[in-house]
Amino acid sequence: MFQEFVGQSELQEYAERNGLEYVWEYTRTFAKWQRLLAPEQYKIVELRTSRGLSRAMLFSKTILQAERQEPALVHKVTAALASVPKHPHNEHIEDDASGEHDQDFFILN
Repeated sequence: MFQEFVGQSELQEYAERNGLEYVWEYTRTFAKWQRLLAPEQYKIVELRTSRGLSRAMLFSKTILQAERQEPALVHKVTAALASVPKHPHNEHIEDDASGEHDQDFFILN
């Protein structure tokens, strides 16, 4: 279950008190950070607004500050991870009952 806030001001106050940034679901920024961060580095919360229920992502301000200081670093790391080849020993893993692999495995050095 998601943590729930009533109104944007409540979310903003919570974020400020806890050294967090927030971005709204269905925005490019939300998609970017969801793609770049590990699930344990962010939290999805629900927010009741006059338009209904919305979601936002909360994550540490230090992550955003690091990107501002070294904007190219985030993109280099992301590109490097995307280009890591599969480990050769995992190329012929037997398929499960559905005929698909459960997971791809990568070796990072």
